[in-house]
Amino acid sequence: MSSQEPLPEDYKPKVASIVAAADKAEMTVKSVRRRLESDLGLAKGACDVYKDAIKAHVTALLDETTPAADEATPAADESPEAGPEAAPEDRRLAALKKLGTAVRFGPSLVRGLKDLTNDERVREMKKRFEAKGIEFHGAAPTAEEIKSHRARKQMEIDADGMDESNIISGKRRRIAAAPRAVAKALAPQDEDDEEEFV
Repeated sequence: MSSQEPLPEDYKPKVASIVAAADKAEMTVKSVRRRLESDLGLAKGACDVYKDAIKAHVTALLDETTPAADEATPAADESPEAGPEAAPEDRRLAALKKLGTAVRFGPSLVRGLKDLTNDERVREMKKRFEAKGIEFHGAAPTAEEIKSHRARKQMEIDADGMDESNIISGKRRRIAAAPRAVAKALAPQDEDDEEEFV
């Protein structure tokens, strides 16, 4: 037997009652199967052959209850008195906020944008980034642009307390004559030459 067997019709109402009575935050498909087994007086694991069918049925039951909950509470987009702050945040705003965090823009990035629509917020945030010299292509920065701006900002922070005059740039030069000078200094000298000048 496999877990691909269809769920018997007489099990479906029992599964529905178990799902209706269960705490949705802690309910799992496995817990539904175990409860069904105990309600039917079956051995533990007897309903494992219906694993996929029970999962599909539980998902369908939960999907049926979701639209009713949505109708009871109006959507943020449809409510005229909800205002723009209730509108769901789009991906552009999320990417712009990530960029703001990456370059340590601070709260001035979003200050005064609460009453604007998402499109107006995106335009205003883009203007604020451009004013600080942070540029990106398109309506929102890509993950790679955010990463490069983060690295650039980190380099600025690291170099902030450094004295740049101490930084040596370019290749290290070696003096070709140095080995000869060392050899000449180490060579024994005549003692007669030193005495003449004394």
